[in-house]
Amino acid sequence: MPLDGKQWMARDVAKLLWDNGWVNAENLMIMVAVLQAESALFEKAWNFNPPTNTFPKGSYDRGIFQLNDQGKQGQAQIDFMNMAYDPLKAVKVARPMYEQRSFQPWYAYKNGAWEKFIPQATIAVCNMLRVKFGVKPL
Repeated sequence: MPLDGKQWMARDVAKLLWDNGWVNAENLMIMVAVLQAESALFEKAWNFNPPTNTFPKGSYDRGIFQLNDQGKQGQAQIDFMNMAYDPLKAVKVARPMYEQRSFQPWYAYKNGAWEKFIPQATIAVCNMLRVKFGVKPL
């Protein structure tokens, strides 16, 4: 997977998530860990998925949230890339996905890759809370 663009700090991703509805501490920590496993928090990370019956030309997962473009082509793909590579826009797409299907859309959750990022994600959430609310982390 090519990792490109700005790499976000985990606490900044935690704040972005918090500001967009992930206010349950456990789910916030899990989502930060999932995104670390998915994209290493690079804005322009991408991954090509080989062709399938559903997407005969393949598809791409893009951005910090690794949103799938569902095989879009041409201008639709360009528009999708502009959204997916902008975390402030992509979170607005990711949050409804989470509300509908919990963590199921993210492969790193399904395969357990997120679990090795639990310590960093926990620290990121604590640091975000400390910065945002002046709360000292545990």
